[in-house]
Amino acid sequence: AAGLNGQEIQEELHAAHQALRKALAQVEQSAAEANRESASGLRHPPVPEGLVRSLWRVRNDVVLVGRALAQPLPPEVAEPLAPSAVALLEALGGALRACAGAVRAAQAVSLDSLERPRAAFEAAVERVRRARLTSDMTFDPAARVFGLVFALESLLGNLQDLADRVGEMAEAAPLRPASPRTA
Repeated sequence: AAGLNGQEIQEELHAAHQALRKALAQVEQSAAEANRESASGLRHPPVPEGLVRSLWRVRNDVVLVGRALAQPLPPEVAEPLAPSAVALLEALGGALRACAGAVRAAQAVSLDSLERPRAAFEAAVERVRRARLTSDMTFDPAARVFGLVFALESLLGNLQDLADRVGEMAEAAPLRPASPRTA
């Protein structure tokens, strides 16, 4: 969100993307091992086929968001978009953490918390469009604005796909015995 507030963040983004790429490669390897164990009867259930693919898509969308925000957006657009974009980015971060927690707990995850911030962002984009704030921009700044909108919409869709795969994992997970309650 720093790019929305006029800060350049290219070096930080590059380091974060490298770490994320390495972590996803490890997840991919672990999922392949888990599926081999499942096929041999050592583990049940297998990791859903699309889980790793969904994670890579989410990662790629995060890269696109980062590219759009690597340089500050023009102030005339950043001012009306920043509050709702920051709220949406924070909600997306929370949803990603919720997906991770749901995988660990073998539970489905809800993305209902994204509805309001998404609607607010879409309304802000519509206000920017109606005010024609991008019409006089040169190519690069306009491309970053439209790229941000595209990347966030793609991230929302791919995050839903990830949540669906997490739900598949939860449905296939063996029931865990209830934990004893303490009085």
